[in-house]
Amino acid sequence: MPLDEEAIVAIGSSITTSVALLANVAKHGDLQRRLQAVVVIMEIVTFTK
Repeated sequence: MPLDEEAIVAIGSSITTSVALLANVAKHGDLQRRLQAVVVIMEIVTFTK
């Protein structure tokens, strides 16, 4: 599920809140949602480097 730049910017626009919510899903979601949350976090981190 690679994200395009526009999606990453939209998610990252409120980076603190977005990552906190994604981290919560990564901790407490079902396996599929946890994996997706981690991928999105990795995309945000990679894009902001």
